Parts: sequence; structure tokens; C-alpha cells
Amino acid sequence: MPIEYPRVMAEILKSCYSGEFILNLRNCIKAYITYDFLNLQDEIDATLSFIKSNKEKLESNDLKWILKSNYQHKLSDIVKFLV
Repeated sequence: MPIEYPRVMAEILKSCYSGEFILNLRNCIKAYITYDFLNLQDEIDATLSFIKSNKEKLESNDLKWILKSNYQHKLSDIVKFLV
């Protein structure tokens, strides 16, 4: 499986050595998908919590990333909110 988001993946890997990955509205969907790919459950849960608490601030572009990555089944509450 190719890495769809090399910059996010690089930031996540770098954070393993230098500290925390800083989650924000620009990278939260891509981070969630990357964490899911890496099967990092604690990070998945924390990112999902961030997404849910900020869902009103997400943009339609975020919906595009969810659909492109086939994550609409995992993020169905967010998709419903964005539509």
C-alpha cells in the first residue's frame, strides 16, 4: 500500500523521536488514516476524539479525503455532519 500522505507520515515518524505530533485541523483526517494504516490504536482514538470535538470546523476538502481513502464507514458521523 503506498503512503498517501508522505508529509504527515514523516511528521508522525519524526515525533516518535522528538516528542509529540501536533494535531491540527489541516492534518487530522490524514493523521487518522495514517494511524489506522499503522494500527496505532491509542493515536487513532485520540485523533478521532479531536476530529469529533472539532467537526464543525472541518471543511468540505476534509470530506474529499475521507471519501478518497474509503473511510466513510469509519468516520460516518463526521461524513453526515459534513454533508
